[in-house]
Amino acid sequence: MLPDQKRDYEVGYGKPPRRTRFPKGQSGNPRDRSPAAKNLKTLLSNALNELVIVSKNGGHRKITKREAIITQFVNRSASRFSRDQDPPRHGAGY
Repeated sequence: MLPDQKRDYEVGYGKPPRRTRFPKGQSGNPRDRSPAAKNLKTLLSNALNELVIVSKNGGHRKITKREAIITQFVNRSASRFSRDQDPPRHGAGY
């Protein structure tokens, strides 16, 4: 713009020239931001938060897969620990 031409409003921060503004009714980003691909953390978290039905003491409960995995891990570890503490049943001089 030439210095001798007068603007009808002030141009500055947050006030772009009118000729560079989007027309009325047009979005600033017509295609919008593309949806982000789900990363491994999101996929794993979603899978572990799904509910499963388990039978326990004659009843049924809904728990997350996360809880089921931890429960199985602890139970199997405890059974292996107790098996390791028992004396061997075969061989080795008994």
